[in-house]
Amino acid sequence: MTARLPTVRRSPTSGPRRTLVTAALGFGMVQLDVSIVNVATTDIGRSLHTGIAGLQWVVNAYTVAFAALLLTAGALGDRCGAARVFQGGLAVFVAASVACALAPFLGVLIAARALQGIGAAALAPTSLALLRAAYPEPGARSRAVGTWAASASAAVVAGPLAGGVLVSAFGWRAIFAVNLPLGVVAAALVRRSVPAMRVAVARRVDWCGQVTALAALGLLAAALVQGGVAGFGSPGVIVGLGLAGLAGAGFVAAEARREDAMLPLGIFRSRAVSVATAYGVLANVVFFGLIFVLSIHLQRAAGYSVLTAGLAFGPAMLAVLFSNAASARLSRMVGSAGTLAIGAGLSMLSGLGLLLVGAHTTYAALVGPMIGLGSGLGVAVPAMTDVVLSGLGHNRAGIAGGVLTAARQTGSVIGVAAYGALLESLGPQGGLRRAAAVSAVIALGAGMLAIASICGRSRTLA
Repeated sequence: MTARLPTVRRSPTSGPRRTLVTAALGFGMVQLDVSIVNVATTDIGRSLHTGIAGLQWVVNAYTVAFAALLLTAGALGDRCGAARVFQGGLAVFVAASVACALAPFLGVLIAARALQGIGAAALAPTSLALLRAAYPEPGARSRAVGTWAASASAAVVAGPLAGGVLVSAFGWRAIFAVNLPLGVVAAALVRRSVPAMRVAVARRVDWCGQVTALAALGLLAAALVQGGVAGFGSPGVIVGLGLAGLAGAGFVAAEARREDAMLPLGIFRSRAVSVATAYGVLANVVFFGLIFVLSIHLQRAAGYSVLTAGLAFGPAMLAVLFSNAASARLSRMVGSAGTLAIGAGLSMLSGLGLLLVGAHTTYAALVGPMIGLGSGLGVAVPAMTDVVLSGLGHNRAGIAGGVLTAARQTGSVIGVAAYGALLESLGPQGGLRRAAAVSAVIALGAGMLAIASICGRSRTLA
């Protein structure tokens, strides 16, 4: 079918700025729920009588659904209209947040978190599509996308502090209830400001690829979580890992046969895309895995209150924000691949610093490793995004952004599941030290990947 450019119908009260606010609020809610839950895990565990494995699923049910459905949601936005899918995603996300806040027991909370992830997967790609339609001029669109991305960074930064305040004052259910007023505001804005879009590009949904992707990621997370409980040599864990591998192979086979695959495998012929995608997985394993472990350690081993634990993450989160802003200047000096290497080095130093942390370690000794952890991810995210865009070209920015985001969320799933398994088997203090050592090794590998790309003189990474 011949593609036409999106047609936009605006009401008298609509406008690009309101569309920007709507898109930024929707995407900000998605990112807020990535980080706000971590400081509430101990309170959730006490309230719902669950251990580390249950808390891993509270975090990962959201991330698994988000990561696995992200690319399909983008295709649905192309097929049904970004505005319609955005509104549907917002409704699902808010309804699921209310269900989380009211969950009477763990199973309901996990199911509602997965539903939240489905809504988040619909909001993330369509919010960007709305900006592209509202800002047709490249310069204005670039500034709008920068604001949209900054809203996500601000939400991630605010998550631990907001979570600490809300849990301390009202209990863990408040971190989900806060999405209701935010969602009401977003819903009011979307009706008044978001243009009606009709896109005559009939992209079919890749159901085979979607089912195998969800199965692979879900089975991998389940096997890693169970490994911490029963041991990685137990038959159930081995079977789970094997089934995850088979589902992953099925996903690759399904995508290789389709011309309109949700993940076009041909993009990985670009060295830039392959390097940045692999780096994105590794970076998120380290960052979100350590954030999960540190939250448990601070509250269970070091005796921090929920509010104090939320405040304790301030240096890491502020480092993400400030290093994000500094990344572009650093890339101009040493190149995008050089910036990735620096980010990996900072993450590695953070892991090495956390090896020295014990139950009685002063907070001052944690500040340096936390700043290194936040800075490592903060400088790397803009650089890896630039690397992917340079490898595919700006005319395929949607695919580039979707693939990189899905890869990073997959890393978050693996990090929380694997590092949580270390906590389950070794306890808060031993688990933190082992996770720190693993993180240092993973960050070293990411750095070597970036350095190898520099030595290879790849034009797309220069």
